[in-house]
Amino acid sequence: MIFVIDHEGRFFCNDNKWRSYSSFGTSRGCVKEYRKLGWAENRAEKEKARVVVLPSEVSINMAGRITKEVPCPDKPNHHTIEELPISSFVVYSKGR
Repeated sequence: MIFVIDHEGRFFCNDNKWRSYSSFGTSRGCVKEYRKLGWAENRAEKEKARVVVLPSEVSINMAGRITKEVPCPDKPNHHTIEELPISSFVVYSKGR
C-alpha cells in the first residue's frame, strides 16, 4: 500500500484534499492509494509531503494507526497487536 501524508500526519485523498481522519477505498473522500512509487513521489514533491509504503503484513486504521499481529511467545495460537510508528514506513520525504 502506497500513499502520501503531509508533515502534520494528514492523508492525501482522492478529491485532492488533506484529511487527518479518512478511510481507504475508492470514493472521493478516501485516501488516495498509488500503484507505483514514482507517481506517489511526484505528488509528494509537489505538495512537499512524504510517501509511505506499508507491507502486506501490517494494517492501518482510519485514524492512521499502523498495527501488526505478533505471536505470543508464551501462548501458542495467540496473537497480540503491536502498534508501529508511521514514520518507520516513510520512503520519500520532501520539504521540512
